[in-house]
Amino acid sequence: MEVDRSWFADLHQPLARVWRALTSDSELKIWFDPGASLECRVGGRLLAPSGTQFRGKFKEGKLVVIQEHQELIFDWPLGGIPTQVLWMLQPIRNGTRLVVNHRVPGRSAEILPPREGADALFHCWLQNLTCLKYRLDTGSEPDRAAFRRLPEKDVDVSFLLPVTQDRLWELFTRPEELNQWVSKKAAVDIRVGGKFSFGWDHGAEKIQAFSPREFVSFNWHYRGEQTLVTFAIELTTDPHRTRARIRHVGFSPEDKSTLHSYYEGWLTILHNLGIYIATGEPQSWFGTVGMTQ
Repeated sequence: MEVDRSWFADLHQPLARVWRALTSDSELKIWFDPGASLECRVGGRLLAPSGTQFRGKFKEGKLVVIQEHQELIFDWPLGGIPTQVLWMLQPIRNGTRLVVNHRVPGRSAEILPPREGADALFHCWLQNLTCLKYRLDTGSEPDRAAFRRLPEKDVDVSFLLPVTQDRLWELFTRPEELNQWVSKKAAVDIRVGGKFSFGWDHGAEKIQAFSPREFVSFNWHYRGEQTLVTFAIELTTDPHRTRARIRHVGFSPEDKSTLHSYYEGWLTILHNLGIYIATGEPQSWFGTVGMTQ
């Protein structure tokens, strides 16, 4: 079955600035791939030699359509199988919307993880677009997933943030704060056995352990999995800068695709938190970056 999905990112930058982020080698190296380059002409090559896109499956594509400040269309082979990607820019109020469409033929199981090819595309593009938004809306450099160093057993991702320990604890445990960067209808009862929910129909359930201003651990239930997630706070030498760390453990050794999807997902969520802190704009799941309907 063919996989055909689209994602969007709403960016508080003029169209020309977003276009430069998509077509400039120096910008692509920051948000897309550290070795990226693009020959911005019909027939020009898009290179990602570091192998950090689509779990190392994408190395080189060809630009087949270019409309200045409007769209780029690429032939985008994944593991030798042809796919096509479209980047389209649309002006919106206070900025620009980037829409990405990725079409993969029915042989997707050969090039993407066996659990769900669409799931792999979902996490890869969601992370790429969140990294782009983080770059453009904060002016800082994102921390991309590195597929040459994929986790083998557990997920462990972190992000340095310009907030105090007390502020990060609030962001991790107050429902009204969680709703600004990850949740929809969060509910938290800080006690062992207390509820910890993002308001989704899966995921976080009950608090297993916590230490105020240090960490909170909760069980995670999704598609039959029973795993454990910890939101932790690590101090630095600067009291106004703390490191947010997310650990996710308990995966089946055989299910690497699930582990890798969570690795991308949690890293994306930490970028959401960074954008929210920097801009004050809510970044809850599918807020300003997500999948089109």
